[in-house]
Amino acid sequence: MRRHNWPDTGLSCSAVFCGENIPYAEEAYMLTVEVAAQTERGLVYTPIVATDQDYLYEPVFYCHDCWKSILEDLESFVADVPPVEDPYTIIKCHVCDSGIREGEVFGKLVEGEFRAADRTPGNKHSPTFVQLAPSPFIVCAPCINVIEHDVSEIWGEPLKQSNECTEGTYMRCWRYGCSADVSCHCISEDKK
Repeated sequence: MRRHNWPDTGLSCSAVFCGENIPYAEEAYMLTVEVAAQTERGLVYTPIVATDQDYLYEPVFYCHDCWKSILEDLESFVADVPPVEDPYTIIKCHVCDSGIREGEVFGKLVEGEFRAADRTPGNKHSPTFVQLAPSPFIVCAPCINVIEHDVSEIWGEPLKQSNECTEGTYMRCWRYGCSADVSCHCISEDKK
């Protein structure tokens, strides 16, 4: 729902049930797929890119009300699922409280707003996303896949650590391998 009468950025809310343009200066959320590393200065977040430096998963944007609706639905889907504990955890999912290791993919959601860039060719409005909240909202790959499959399609494909199947992502089979010992039913492309 639009709160002000600001001009549109030309970017649409990614929620499949919305699709409205996101205006300048309205609270919005940007979701990127990243990995984290622990350094001497703290956690460093890095977007996942291909060899040509393009995003493997394009950043998506949500208007305030749509993200809150998606989050509410996601929380209800995972409410009874216990968190996956791991001794090598460097960050935790803010939804299910599962551990995320260094180098594991996850969704990083930041709260912010679009502003007109200071320098734009031809003096045309060009939106730039400005983070307003001090800390990102972290969503593990399995929770991202619940959104993708059950709530609101994001990229049209599941988020994966490597080439595991969807169940392998939920089981985090890349940590322990695909074996009956960890109840993983994943048959990765490497093993076919």
